[in-house]
Amino acid sequence: MVRRITWWAAGVGLVGLLSKTTYRRFVNSRGIHDLGLSGVLPNFFYALFLTLVFGHWLKPRWAALISIAAGIVYELDQRRHVEDRVLSSLGRTFDPWDVVACVAGGLLGFIVLRRKTNDSPKPQTARR
Repeated sequence: MVRRITWWAAGVGLVGLLSKTTYRRFVNSRGIHDLGLSGVLPNFFYALFLTLVFGHWLKPRWAALISIAAGIVYELDQRRHVEDRVLSSLGRTFDPWDVVACVAGGLLGFIVLRRKTNDSPKPQTARR
């Protein structure tokens, strides 16, 4: 089970990276209207990735809560910097849809971890 989750986590992390670097650049350069997915997909995949990674050491509930909290803190920190006008020129802006994407990614990670831990073989008890 651990090996399978590790591959899932690696794949999700790679998709998150590609959605931020390649997909977002492709959509923005061609003026494609994708309903804002290019902006929120990285947050979704990063929250899912963190949940799957933390799930190696923590219970699924805690893994999801920590990854969701990390995403929300990151977004709130962006809001503070934008208000200070420090990093707004770098493109870091607060977006409430990014918070929604973090929550959705964390919840999906929770579901995946719960299913995997419930599907794992249970030790057989000896019958007497």
